[in-house]
Amino acid sequence: MNKKPTRLTEKKWFYPVIYLLFVIISVLPLYTERAYAYENTQDVIINLLMAAITPYKTWGIVFHIVTLFIVMLIALRPEKSGRIFSA
Repeated sequence: MNKKPTRLTEKKWFYPVIYLLFVIISVLPLYTERAYAYENTQDVIINLLMAAITPYKTWGIVFHIVTLFIVMLIALRPEKSGRIFSA
């Protein structure tokens, strides 16, 4: 009577429950949702982007160098750059 334990992902109900959770999450209003006047949309977008970029400011130069490296690799060796570009 030595039963092998089953993994959670092997249960019959696991994926329907995950799907239901994703549906519920997508229907719920955002925690950060606030009403604002439509004429302030540009200001809201600018402020959101400024707040989202702040943690990565120190990594900006690295992102730029990697982007330039990928563009050069695609231009010089397109047959070998597919996997890197996909990543």
